[in-house]
Parts: sequence; structure tokens; C-alpha cells
Amino acid sequence: MRSFIGLNVNRLIAEQGLQEILADFDKPVFDLHILYLAHRHPSALVKAFVEFCLARVGRDKL
Repeated sequence: MRSFIGLNVNRLIAEQGLQEILADFDKPVFDLHILYLAHRHPSALVKAFVEFCLARVGRDKL
């Protein structure tokens, strides 16, 4: 499973040349929950953030 934090680390390893030293260590997986008031229309900022998260993590992970 991919974690949201792991996405940034994987990018740094690939792009910046960081070296993974604990490859066999099981990385913790965190749930990501996005909450907002349902009785209000979400702002453009909230919509953009939700779409960003869905694109990075995937709809089935939220």
C-alpha cells in the first residue's frame, strides 16, 4: 500500500538521489480522511485540494 507521506519520499529518492537505507523496514501506512461541512458548498480551494489528494493517492484509498 502507498502512503501519502511515502509519495513525497519516493519522489525525493528518484529525483534528488537520496538513498534508502532501511528498504526492508515496513513503512507505516496512514489513513487519509478529508472532511468538510456537507451542508455548505465547498470552496474552490477545498475542491482543488480534494482533487489533488484523489489524483495523488487514488479514489479507492480515501
